[in-house]
Order: sequence, then C-alpha cells, then structure tokens
Amino acid sequence: MEEDSGKDPELGAVTVELKPRVKSGGSGGDSVPRAPSLEEVAALPPLLQGQGLRAAGKRRKKLQKRAEKIATKLSETLEAAMQF
Repeated sequence: MEEDSGKDPELGAVTVELKPRVKSGGSGGDSVPRAPSLEEVAALPPLLQGQGLRAAGKRRKKLQKRAEKIATKLSETLEAAMQF
C-alpha cells in the first residue's frame, strides 16, 4: 500500500495540537507560550507562516503598547518630581 509514494512530500501528514485557552489573573508563571519571533516564523512550514506572522505581529503590538504605557508613567513621574 504505497499510495503516497507519488505525492508531494511537503503535503505529508500534519499534526495539529489544540491547547485550551486559560485566562489567569496574572499570578501564574511563564505558562503561556510566547509568540514566535520572525526568525522562528521563517523556519515554519509555508502553510503555517501566515499564522506565525500574525502571532508575531500581535506580540509586537502588545510589547509596543506596554512600552508606551511605561514611558508615559515615567514621564508623568519625572514631571511631578521636577515641580517640587
């Protein structure tokens, strides 16, 4: 039964892992897997690269928003300190 010997090897078996979504209050450790970096996305199979790029973009936006929030808070604190 060598039916798949003539098929494209890139379209072979695909394994899909489904993980449950768990919302925590932030008290957990590093249990949530990180989104892939652009280098990791390039190493993914072509059919999964779109999903990886979307996750990397979402992570980048989240980090940018966090950095802006920290910068705003620091700026406000410095302004308050300079007024004394």
